[in-house]
Amino acid sequence: MCQNAPNQCYFSKPFCQKMFRLIHIVIALTLFPYTQQQFRMRLDSPTIGQAVELAHVLFEDEESEGISYRRDCRLLDEDELSDLFGAVQDAKDDTTARPNVLDAFSFLHSRNEVNSGAHGGVGFLPFHRVFLYLYEKLLRQYRPGVSLCFWDPTLEPEDYEQSEIWGDRLFGTARGIVSEGFAANWMTPVGPLIREVGRTGGTGRNGRTLNEKDIENVLSKKRLGEISFPNGRLSENVEELHNHVHLYIGGLMAQIETAAYDPIFWFYHVYVDCLFEEFREKQRNNTTPPVIDPELDWPYDYAEPEHAPFGPMRLGALRNIDGQNNFFSDRIRCEKVPSCRSDRDCGRFMNCRSRKCISNRRPRNRSNNNMFGGFMNGLVGPQTSNPMIQALQGMGMMGRGGFPGMGGNMAGMFGGGGGFPGMGGGFPGMPGMGGQGMPQMGNQQGRLQGLPGMAAGGSQGFSAFGGFPGMGGSQIFSGQGFPGMGGSQGFPGMGGMGGFPGMGGMGGFSMGGQGGGGGGFPFGK
Repeated sequence: MCQNAPNQCYFSKPFCQKMFRLIHIVIALTLFPYTQQQFRMRLDSPTIGQAVELAHVLFEDEESEGISYRRDCRLLDEDELSDLFGAVQDAKDDTTARPNVLDAFSFLHSRNEVNSGAHGGVGFLPFHRVFLYLYEKLLRQYRPGVSLCFWDPTLEPEDYEQSEIWGDRLFGTARGIVSEGFAANWMTPVGPLIREVGRTGGTGRNGRTLNEKDIENVLSKKRLGEISFPNGRLSENVEELHNHVHLYIGGLMAQIETAAYDPIFWFYHVYVDCLFEEFREKQRNNTTPPVIDPELDWPYDYAEPEHAPFGPMRLGALRNIDGQNNFFSDRIRCEKVPSCRSDRDCGRFMNCRSRKCISNRRPRNRSNNNMFGGFMNGLVGPQTSNPMIQALQGMGMMGRGGFPGMGGNMAGMFGGGGGFPGMGGGFPGMPGMGGQGMPQMGNQQGRLQGLPGMAAGGSQGFSAFGGFPGMGGSQIFSGQGFPGMGGSQGFPGMGGMGGFPGMGGMGGFSMGGQGGGGGGFPFGK
């Protein structure tokens, strides 16, 4: 028998060590039913009906409108950071939607019903601009007037994973289960919040950081088509460059289906959006022919019909080109990190190097000092060559598709050469699902009963393309196609509803007159 320790064992030492490990695992598994809140492996899956309804309500909400004053997160003072991170946590704690309001909204990024024109084409920047606009309005339901900050990945040290952004005062753990920062111990609909920043052999192995040359290349171009798929050169293509950072962070950020569940997704995309606005500002200021109107800048060759200018964006009832409207530009103020003379110019989290603010470095070998994060990282290991991610994939909780266009990157991540084959039928690799989608999502056959307070929601749901509940005259989401779009799905009955101010005859959907229904999403109730 083994008595008190492996070195006091009648059997061989390796045998006793294995027995002790087995006993620890058995004890942990025995405790799981009594500690479900601490050790739940994943949250309930959101429903597409609630997620779409939430976006619709945010479009209608005029009280949360206002200027978005965007600065680098590392330059915010303690109160500003606390207010912003508090708003994110408030949305995470609000269970008005399943499993919570934050994850229900983030779920929109994973679903082909919404994101088919969001990646791999010209619609990338306009879609994510609108997505951020709605996300900020969501946070303002909890902390009125709060503005998103951005994370500039060009201002990081060479040993990226040692940056202080991965500390407990900013974004939390760099590798493994996130057990530091405001998102410590977060569970998501696909499991624990995990990162693998720059880890050799993990999902972060094929990414890289951004640098000043990348930004110069983008800003040297004149038209949206030159910095987008399908025709933008890889060194100047914003989506392609942005993908590198997703891959470098790894974990949930390395997959389209799961990226938005990591809060750093939003702060990184604010930076990408500010780069987009800088590009548009150069277009507006250019007086040398040809003069380009950013609102009308869309290439003739947009390749896929999902990226056509008047194709449905699937956020509210907007079209893709509506993301180019100055309505959004007028509400954005991006403040670049200035050059520095001393560390005092760089705030609490950066130092001055060669007149440039760079993130401070953290001490090496910092381990998870949190019970949950330490236990889970010890149990499954922080790598995702990584049993945790592999297990999630094997259970169908994480797909194996990738971000389109990243031909040189690792298959199954942001790229894979082929994007998400068969996304119309749910996540690739889901056992037994085939092309039939996710019937367990609760939005099939019109079963969605609507959200509390949504007077016009009724029981239409999003089932069988039954339309957006409460959208008034839109009625159905048919397969007949948007006029002239040749096979892309359209929104019959949406014409003549006004469009954005100043958009002239472009039809579409106005901001603030989106159908008659809706008593408001009962945030925080």
